[in-house]
Amino acid sequence: MKQEVFVCALTVFLVAASGTASGGNIDYISTRSTNYIRNFSRNAATDAADIISFNPAGLTRMDEGLYFQINNQFVLKTYRITGYAPTGGDAVEFESTKPDLLLPSFYTVYNSGDVVWFGAFTVPAGEGSVDFENGINEMPWIETGYQQTVTGNPDLVASMTDGRFETSSIYLAGTMGFAYKISDVLSTSVAGRCINSKKTYDAEADFIIIDCSTMQTVDTSHRELDAEKTADGFGMIFGLNISPSDVLNIGVRFETATRLEFETETEVNDWPVTSDLLSFNDGYLQRRDLPAVLGIGLSYRLTPLLTVSAGGNYYFTENADNGSDDGLDDYKDGWETTIGLDYEFSPRFNGSIGYQYTDVGGNEITYNDFEFNLNAHFLGLGGCYSLSEKLDLSLAVARLLFVDGTHSWIFRPYDPTEYHKDNWYFSLGMQCKVF
Repeated sequence: MKQEVFVCALTVFLVAASGTASGGNIDYISTRSTNYIRNFSRNAATDAADIISFNPAGLTRMDEGLYFQINNQFVLKTYRITGYAPTGGDAVEFESTKPDLLLPSFYTVYNSGDVVWFGAFTVPAGEGSVDFENGINEMPWIETGYQQTVTGNPDLVASMTDGRFETSSIYLAGTMGFAYKISDVLSTSVAGRCINSKKTYDAEADFIIIDCSTMQTVDTSHRELDAEKTADGFGMIFGLNISPSDVLNIGVRFETATRLEFETETEVNDWPVTSDLLSFNDGYLQRRDLPAVLGIGLSYRLTPLLTVSAGGNYYFTENADNGSDDGLDDYKDGWETTIGLDYEFSPRFNGSIGYQYTDVGGNEITYNDFEFNLNAHFLGLGGCYSLSEKLDLSLAVARLLFVDGTHSWIFRPYDPTEYHKDNWYFSLGMQCKVF
């Protein structure tokens, strides 16, 4: 082990910790309503207020009136890192099982005929909360590299006796816009979206420093980090809805990139920092833009009771790369594809099922302890029950199955680090038509 261990590990810590995500693409979250979780193919939907997030131009296909919709998701998450300590031995496992109990969304739509006004409050991006109660595998490697660098002794290694790493990432968004019905076939929409984002970091670890040449403890150390990063941004959303016939509908949505420059506020940071790695220093500015998104969907009513839909989203991640410290350098553009079925079991009950595959554009280089965005299969189902002509209740459950990832470290003598995620989603939604 050489000085390169410190440079590699610390670069990962300060750069890659800039952002994470789940259930979408890198920072994005696709799951913005109960209806989405029960059928991921919503890009051509025209049936409820939540299509503000998926097919805003399709709002003109809804009946005239004023609508309110509220949703909340409960996410059970398991994040697992399996790696090897600098002292060698068997693989060590670090796990976070902290759930997200509040992931809300609110939608309102007023359809006056040819013009539809709409607004929304959503959580379009972010990881939620993650809490590794025993720390993460990267911590003793960072300390090992630091001790070797400052002492010049390549035989020193750090053994973590206690550790904790807790982080949260949430982006809150307000959207306002309108849709216009050009003809019975064609509608368009324009909206603006303001985003407020916040990331918090709370880490602590204790180490004993061992000299491998003598196998003696030569020192101890304690490290803490308490910091947050915040940013505000604005983007536009454009939509197009095409209805060639009563049974076929096509939706197109384009979200512009959202410029986000995060500013760091630091309470405590006594992790070793070099002059080139200042991300957690108080007042540091760091770009991490949300990439532009193109969404396309198609729905076709096979029978009066059965509708099939398909679509997908393309994320222009490479264009969002704005520097070596934004954590996006090694990502390719991401994409996801969806398919779903809706069946009307009765005039009051509609059931649905959906599947989504997500390719985040990541690879072994982008996987690390602080940001392991993995490709995933998403399976969901649920239903919507009409309590009355003006009140609908929705329920959905989904399983997000990630494809495990690994990272082989150039300057480490042990096996690759393995990364695993597993999420369950439960969601409730209610839509009310006021008049």
